[in-house]
Amino acid sequence: MNRHMIVFLSLYVLLYGLMHLYFYLGLRHLAGAGIIRALYPVFSVFMIMGPVLSRWCEYLGAGCLEKYLAWVSYLWMGFLFLTISLMIIMDLSRAVAWTVGFRKSAFYGGFFAPSRRFLLCLILSAALCIYGYGEAFSIGSDHMVLRSDKIPQNAGMVRIVQISDIHLGLMVGRRKVELILDTIRQWSPHILVCTGDLVDGQMGTIDGISLLFSEMGSPMGKYAVTGNHEFYVGYEQSGKFIEKAGFTLLRGETVILGDTLAITGVDDPAVRLFNGNAGPSEEELLRQVPDSLFHILLKHQPVSEEGSRGLFDLQLSGHIHGGQIFPFSLLTRLVYPYGVGLHDLGQGSRIYVSSGAGTWGPPYRVLASPQITVIDVVSGNPETRGDR
Repeated sequence: MNRHMIVFLSLYVLLYGLMHLYFYLGLRHLAGAGIIRALYPVFSVFMIMGPVLSRWCEYLGAGCLEKYLAWVSYLWMGFLFLTISLMIIMDLSRAVAWTVGFRKSAFYGGFFAPSRRFLLCLILSAALCIYGYGEAFSIGSDHMVLRSDKIPQNAGMVRIVQISDIHLGLMVGRRKVELILDTIRQWSPHILVCTGDLVDGQMGTIDGISLLFSEMGSPMGKYAVTGNHEFYVGYEQSGKFIEKAGFTLLRGETVILGDTLAITGVDDPAVRLFNGNAGPSEEELLRQVPDSLFHILLKHQPVSEEGSRGLFDLQLSGHIHGGQIFPFSLLTRLVYPYGVGLHDLGQGSRIYVSSGAGTWGPPYRVLASPQITVIDVVSGNPETRGDR
């Protein structure tokens, strides 16, 4: 186990343990919960270790045990996160109200008694989990038209469909893929691109799903880049899956399509944690492409390098899932300034960030609907805003 993984696991246990402790501060107010409170420490340890144990069982090939462990622990993780978020909102509201002069009795008696506040959080969290599970299977489309003077007037329209962050594995399987592919077929793309995290484990079980992707045709090709989870799972396995799915995997490479388009793909920075070989720099790759071509950069994380701006027309990224479960989206914005949608980077470059089509961890989407992205590139003034 390398140093980075030890640091990650240590932070995971610390933060997730604190979340369980905060939950207990509410649980202790419930009347008649003596037995539950007594067993809660054991339950907490099991749930904290559940995702780790599920991965361990997966590597050992322990039948269906890893899947059961994953579903139980990740369902709970999402429920806990939503409950904690609601508890924090209520506690902050109570603190603000207290500072403006409300009496203490207004918060500790009647409907606002600690036990009732906590019970309300549990009920609302359960309702949000049910809603979020349904939302995770409601695959939508974000359609836009981008104009570029690099596209000849007689070239017509080039339709690009982007998928990202499906996370095939223990929690996401055939049913979700069929929904995603049905949505893609409605748009008949010329080019299909995947901006990382297509797979997330259990390679033996999901191997057959690659055939579903391979049957999805696009006349100008299918292209993909690695995400961080392709390296967490193991690049050798995930790379083979992506290629069997019919994608051309671009790892610091460029493909030129006719005399109009170029697509460059770069590895996720996680490559450095596992083999230390990141290849040529992004800027070096981009400078090798003629300026006359409409240049698309496929890059998993929505980060823009200043030296690369002006060397591509459109960067397609994912990674952040739109936060996946609100209010986690507020935290992702602290790390990644470009949220879901289209952003102008200046110097003729733009970035589009997808909310992704799958889920990582908890199988919920709350105020962060999954989607594919449909981009029609046509001839015209690039300063003209796209029709959505």
